[in-house]
Amino acid sequence: MYITSPGFSHISSEAALGKRASPVSRCEQKLACSGANIRSLTCSESSYSFHRVPEQDKPDLLFLIETWHQENSPRLLLDQNYRILLSKTDDQRGGGVAIVHSSRLIVTPLFREFHSRNFLLARLSSVTARPIILIAVYFPPDQARKRQMIAHVVRVLDFLHSRYRSFGLLTFGDLNSDFFDNSSKDAENRSKLLKVLKSNGLSVHAAKEPGTATRVQGSKASYLDYFLSMNVEVTGLKVGEAIGSSDY
Repeated sequence: MYITSPGFSHISSEAALGKRASPVSRCEQKLACSGANIRSLTCSESSYSFHRVPEQDKPDLLFLIETWHQENSPRLLLDQNYRILLSKTDDQRGGGVAIVHSSRLIVTPLFREFHSRNFLLARLSSVTARPIILIAVYFPPDQARKRQMIAHVVRVLDFLHSRYRSFGLLTFGDLNSDFFDNSSKDAENRSKLLKVLKSNGLSVHAAKEPGTATRVQGSKASYLDYFLSMNVEVTGLKVGEAIGSSDY
């Protein structure tokens, strides 16, 4: 199932989450998932475009990056069919992540000690015996802060592997690293991040085709936003248009 919406920059996928429960039965849950760097939930143009997605496309899960929300920011006026989890607030104006989910799903914050302004961890209740973990993450472009986020992700993944014998993982994030640009000045951090993903068995999903860059600044097109997965099946990846005034 493809999720597309004019005026909304998002990567869409149909994620089949499941495992074999017995030699003769299989429990499988299919979810329509989207992700977007929204560049402010409080911006009227972005907010209007964002609200069209649940209304028109009805995704099960929607990951939002760079929400720019604050403690006193108006809460999203989602209808009764959707709920939202927002990351912690601090004195930063930028950053921020969120997970919007269908109200028919049970999605709960998980291990809050790992939560930060740019990192949100949750668990999706499913019919499978294996827990499904959801992560929304934003890697700041500053190299020092990016290294800190890489180290934080390593700590979280190490903890999850020690906590669960087996689990599924679905992540969406603006990694601020173009895995396809070998000339990037961010080569060291990009190499370190790819090594972390590979060592933890995470798959990187990107629609590497003409016109599918996730950020466009003038004539420069970059691939910075990705779905990452482990022990889940992701199909039907598609990149849509920009949301509101965001250049993603």
